[in-house]
This record gives sequence, structure tokens and C-alpha cells, in this order.
Amino acid sequence: MKNILILSFLFFLPLNSALAQILDDSSRQIYSLRTVMMRQEYNMALNRGRLPVDTILEGFSEKLDFRDKDGKEFQNLGVFGSASRPILYELPVAIGQRNGMQAFDVLVPTKETVQYFNTLSPFSSIRYMQGARKRAMIQTTFSVNPMPRFNISAHYQRLTALRVVNVSSSDEREIDHHSLWLSSNYRSKNGAYRVWGHYRHLNHLQYETGAALPGGSGFTDSLFISPAILSARLSKDTRNRDLRNSWYFSQILKNGNTGLYLRSIHSKEKQVNRYGDSRPNPSYYGPSNFFYQADGPERGEPDSVFSQRVFNVWENTIAAGRQDSLSDFRVYLKRRDWTFENNYAPENKSGAEWIAGFAFDGIWKGFATVLKAEAKNKDEFDLNGSIVWKGWNLNGRILSFMPSMVQQEFRSQNLDYTRNFNSSRALRLRIEKEFRIKRIRIQPFFENIGISRGIAFDSTFTPFQSTGLTNITYGGLQFSASLAGRLHTSTRFTKTIQSGTRISGMPGMMLSSTNWFDLVKNSRAYAVQLGFQLDWRSDWQSEAYHSINAQWYLTKSGSIPDYVMMNAFAHVRIDRVRVFLRVHNVLQGLGSMGYFAAPGYAGQPRLFEIGLDWTFFD
Repeated sequence: MKNILILSFLFFLPLNSALAQILDDSSRQIYSLRTVMMRQEYNMALNRGRLPVDTILEGFSEKLDFRDKDGKEFQNLGVFGSASRPILYELPVAIGQRNGMQAFDVLVPTKETVQYFNTLSPFSSIRYMQGARKRAMIQTTFSVNPMPRFNISAHYQRLTALRVVNVSSSDEREIDHHSLWLSSNYRSKNGAYRVWGHYRHLNHLQYETGAALPGGSGFTDSLFISPAILSARLSKDTRNRDLRNSWYFSQILKNGNTGLYLRSIHSKEKQVNRYGDSRPNPSYYGPSNFFYQADGPERGEPDSVFSQRVFNVWENTIAAGRQDSLSDFRVYLKRRDWTFENNYAPENKSGAEWIAGFAFDGIWKGFATVLKAEAKNKDEFDLNGSIVWKGWNLNGRILSFMPSMVQQEFRSQNLDYTRNFNSSRALRLRIEKEFRIKRIRIQPFFENIGISRGIAFDSTFTPFQSTGLTNITYGGLQFSASLAGRLHTSTRFTKTIQSGTRISGMPGMMLSSTNWFDLVKNSRAYAVQLGFQLDWRSDWQSEAYHSINAQWYLTKSGSIPDYVMMNAFAHVRIDRVRVFLRVHNVLQGLGSMGYFAAPGYAGQPRLFEIGLDWTFFD
């Protein structure tokens, strides 16, 4: 890890200096945040808006945990970078065939969140975090415009962490992660032609424990006396590797007088999931599903388990529309070609699907409106609309979708199922309103999702489809305030109610609160914050994780006792450098010895970590 950091400095700094001399021969610093423009897919398509480079101290250390991302809370296996899922139930992002292996999605950007830059001078940043138990991260970003209006950017990420369950030596990793993305964009001088694209790569290895064996001191509740001695269900060399390679390319040709444009989008995504266990435990995989087809008709316990799945999607879209500074309207036709194969049943599966749709995004007299609709057939369609006006945010969605590939089938030596499910249908309504009173901001929200024929996994690790209607309701409050300009709080409370057939495991109540004090406040030169972050979840029937198909499944005995997890932090900014010091799980030993992050998975014990973020604009 240290070598990677040193090499990053050696590579970026000389290049930055050389290019900076070309652009700026004066001693006056003219490059800053204002000379770096960053956009994501939504802004690139609309050709408006920009996102700021992240340089603020608020929430600085929390952003590196992958427990909160894009406004969503995630549950993991107690170890930084481990398999995760959104705590609150989510509908598919779009219709069409999808793989469904999403355990590591939170660790990498989606095609909608990849960053595209435009810089007047080379921009680079280095973010490094090191904690106890080799909990470490490095993220490097470099962006440069070799020519006006043409940018090339690169990002690399490395994550490592040691296991918490079944620890017998000082260097037993649970995760080992590499990922990178490369992006580029160009626009002609008059803006009539714009093109952008990216490449994403993920190589994530998780050494599976299968959770801790029940029994032993401290297992029956969240008060672990010594979580390091908890034995795992799986052997130490059981592993799950997720490999992904994704390409994306989009271009727009626009008539400047009328605003009419043509757009084409091309993408390819390949995901390979490999699972191996050299000493399988029959009780873990489930007696009803555990078998091995020998040379003859007899079945017995296998001496090893190996599974490999490969999923490919090629997508091509042609769109036509009209765009100006306030609105964008387009119609499009999408062709998706997919293939699927696995090592146990070597026959390949493939298919092609056509999807038609339209989208409108506009601003009119204070109203911001987004309308989207697309359809494949009577079983797969998506209608989505939202309105933002005077602090109100209203959203509605009607969705009909087919099961994912992993819900349709899984073929391996031990877990083997094939399902023919009907389409699921959902109606989602969400409303939120922001109220401001001087330095106080209150934002209540309410969301209801009604799902008929919902699909979930049960304790046999296989999927089922409900026959009735499931209603999931979220209600809560986001509160933030500032006292005397120095004492700040940001708190979010969520209440969840689920009725009908249970298809998701969620806490009844959740509270997340970040509180800090500006010990030193100077917006230009330096700043110091001291604070703490609290997370509380009520006693809840959590979903459990099964490693062979990387799916979370419903249980009747997976209750997690309520707990409070607290992190204390100090954030320091000196010019362009941010540093944080954090103690994770401060309350361990002070009324709480530990907690379960997921059924059978001990949470991260108390540890100390330090992080650094350094940006360069020249």
C-alpha cells in the first residue's frame, strides 16, 4: 500500500508541474476549484449544470465507509468493503434482463455516476486511509485537457481489510479489491457535436467465512466477549471473486438554430462471478440442495465446490429530440443483446430485446419536471415522473419487471434451482418537503411501495414469488441545524412498516446523527472540526447472506439486537489538504462489547484510523 502511494505521488506531481508551467508562467495562482468542472451522465446528456469537487469537511470521514452512498444506507458483513445491500427495499433501476449479482455494486461507480471532467489545468487528487487490522484505502484521480474541450481522466481504487470472524493469525484478509475507471469527453467549438465515454474495471475478492458458528460465549446477543475466537462455517480458502469490465460511449449531434439533435449510446457490460470452496460444509449449503453428481447414479458429498457465471449485455440506443437551456425532450429505441453461461450447465443462453421510450426534463415557472416512460412488452414497462417546486419533491413510478437471471436459475454442484416466475408489478409514491427557519432545516418524507408478485430468497437460499400484495412504507424526518455558526447537527430518523407477504428484512426504526463543533473556523486557510457520528437500529429480523449465490435471504431466526454504534472524529483542513482522525466503534467496552452487522457476522471492533485527501489544481 505504501509503495502504491509513493508511486502515485511520483507519477502525478511531476506531470502536474510540467503542464502547469505551460499554462501559467506567472507566480500568481490562477487555478482552483473554479477551473475544474465535473459532470455525471445526467448533466452530460442535458449539457447543463456542474458538480463541485469534494473539498468540504462535513461528513469527510463518513464518505469512506461505503455504509452511506448517494443518500442510501447500506448493510454489510461487518468488514469494510464486504458484500453489501441497501437496508431499505429498492426496485430495479430499469427494465430488461439483468444479472442480479449486486453484492459489490456499492464499491464502484455506476455508469450514471462516473465523473467527466473539464479542466483549465491538470487536476489530481490523492485520498488515503489507513486503520488498524490493515483496513486501508487509496483513491487517486488525475484529469487533464491535452487540448481545449477534450479531457482525459483516470481513477484508481484499492481496498483491503482483515476478517473479524475466525481469526487465527495476524494477516487473514476478508477483502482484497482493485478497481479503476477511465473517462473522456469532447465537444466541438460551437457545441454542435459532443461525445463522452468511459471504461470501468472491477476485480474484487472476498474470502468467505459463511458467518460464525452458533454457540460459544457471547454469540446469543450482541455482546461479544471475544469475537476473534468465533469459528466460521467455511474453510479459510473459500472465496468469491467478482470481475467486471464495462464500456460506455455516447455522442450527440445538434442543430444550433432549432435545438434538434440526434444521439447514439453504446455500452457493453461483462460480469464474471467465481465461487470456490475446497472443503465444503454440508450444514452450510443446506441438506436439501447439497449434492454431487458422481460418475454413476449415486449422489454423495463433494470434495470441493466451484461455480462460475458469466453475464454479458450489449446495448445500443438511437435517440432523437430537442434541447435548449430549460428543457430536453427525446424519444429513443434501445436494442439489448445478452448472453449467459455457467460452468455446471455449459449450454449458453442468449436473447435480444427491444425497448422503446421517451423522456422529458424541463423547468417552467419554478417547476422542475422529469417524465420518463419505456416499454418492452405488456410484462415489462416503466412509467416514472417527478416534480420539484418550492421545496416540495413529488415522485411516482409504475413498474412491471421480470426476475433477474440469478432469480431465474442457479446451477452448481450443490445449489441447483430453476424458476419460471411471472412479472412483478409495483407502484411507488414519494413526497418530501423542505422547511427552512433561519439556520434550521427540517425535511419530512413519506414513501409507499406496493408490490404484487414480489420475489425474494428464503432460508433454503432459493427464490420464491409472493402470491399477494406487499406494502412497504417509509416515513421519517431529516433535521439539520447550526447554533452560533459553530455547533452543527445533521440527523435522520426513518420508520418502516411492511405488511402482506414479507419480501425484505428492514429495521423498524433507524437513526443516524452526525454532530460536530467548529473548533477553528477559517474558510480560506484552515479549519478544525471535532465531532461524533451515531447509528442506531432497532431490533430487527435481518436478511442473512449466503455466499455461493451472493444473495441476501429471509430468515425467521436472524434477529439482530438493537445497538448504538458511535464513531468519534477530528477533521482538519489546511489549504488544499484534508486530514481526519477517527475512532471507530467508540462505545465498545462502555456498555456495549460489540454488535452483529448481519446474522452471524460480528461487527467491526473498535479501531483507530487516519485519512488524508490532497487536491492539486495545477
